Amino acid sequence: MNSSPAVVLKSSSLLACLGFALSVAGEGRAAEWVDVLGPSGSLRGTAWSQSKDYAEDRAYTEGSLWLTLRPEEIAGFKFYADGFVAKEDLGHKAQTASSLREFFVEKSIDRFDFKLGRMITVWGRADKVNPTDQFSVRDFRRATINDEDQLEGIGSAQIAINFDELRLIALWTPEWRSPRYPLPEQPGIRLGTEEPDTPEKQWGLKVDRSGGAIDWSLSYFQGYSKTPDIALRAADASGVDLALNFSPIRAWGADFASTIGAWGLRGEIAYRTSDDRDGKDPTLQNPETFLVLGVERSPWEDFNINLQALYKHVEHYQDLASYTAPLEATLARFNQVTSNQLAADQYGYSLRPSLKLLSQTLEAEVAYVEWQPVFSSLTRPKITYAVNDHLKASIGGEVYRGRQASFFGRLRALSSGFAEVRWGF
Repeated sequence: MNSSPAVVLKSSSLLACLGFALSVAGEGRAAEWVDVLGPSGSLRGTAWSQSKDYAEDRAYTEGSLWLTLRPEEIAGFKFYADGFVAKEDLGHKAQTASSLREFFVEKSIDRFDFKLGRMITVWGRADKVNPTDQFSVRDFRRATINDEDQLEGIGSAQIAINFDELRLIALWTPEWRSPRYPLPEQPGIRLGTEEPDTPEKQWGLKVDRSGGAIDWSLSYFQGYSKTPDIALRAADASGVDLALNFSPIRAWGADFASTIGAWGLRGEIAYRTSDDRDGKDPTLQNPETFLVLGVERSPWEDFNINLQALYKHVEHYQDLASYTAPLEATLARFNQVTSNQLAADQYGYSLRPSLKLLSQTLEAEVAYVEWQPVFSSLTRPKITYAVNDHLKASIGGEVYRGRQASFFGRLRALSSGFAEVRWGF
């Protein structure tokens, strides 16, 4: 979890500056510093019953400081910074990690909105499963109880033009930050990562309508897949060299959200191409169409339920039996499992009921996702209790099911319970 060296302001420097400002609390100018910097954040202590690096029967604990700065505007320019520092794997490796997740400036001039810097961009209106989202980068090895905290910002330039309820958005992302995946070490296999040679060729366009009876958007993306392929680079007597690489893609997408009475409706669809147009290359993902349709309702106060149907069509799908060479079949299996392209037609659903009790100080939810016809599932329960305005305690877990060669089943060894105490400021 290292910050990119291209970023001038490191997260450690950012946090050190805030630490100095807060250390003078009680002095006359402390309130002025707080007003200028606009700090907020949290101190967290987190424990997992199982680490995310496939170490057998080993708990994982972490202490971290998460910080957000919203300084005062200067001549109409707005500034935002967000990052963290953490002491990871306490009692074992005990290493320090940090990340400047976001750092950007924005300004509006008449109908035009400008935004420049490192930012998190998530497109789509579906609940957590977003086929049109091609920009966001995640660190899946980060042990957080909220999956939004796995997101990493990337250096971007955005311009938006506003026309009443219509908004035109152009986004360019010349920085590359590789998504991080938990992968087990295997004897005789040396696994590396290859970053794209021309990350500056990533861009997207979006037409978004909000504020009417139906909110919707149309989008286009050209760049690199955030889901890696795996390819053979070399082989010798001591083993094989494999590399995770991120292939060029193009994606067309659309989404909508609306309400009918007490029901909330939303949907999202994306068609994505790849360099393997005929599906014959085992080292590349196939073109696919991914559809999500969902309904949401609160049948009574403080209880909400969200249900979504999932469907994916993989073009030119080839069964693993069609690959006669063992190594070729192994590479194809990895790519099919990682990209969730395990059948020509896949279907599933996501379900997320949530409940608030005790004057909304106690929150409980269960997120469940299942895929078929190659069964795999994720169950993620979580309970959070607000002790007071600053202190929260959470418990929960992640349970992965399915055979090893399935989308969630490959993570069975990472099934774990967690607990966290968080003090917010």
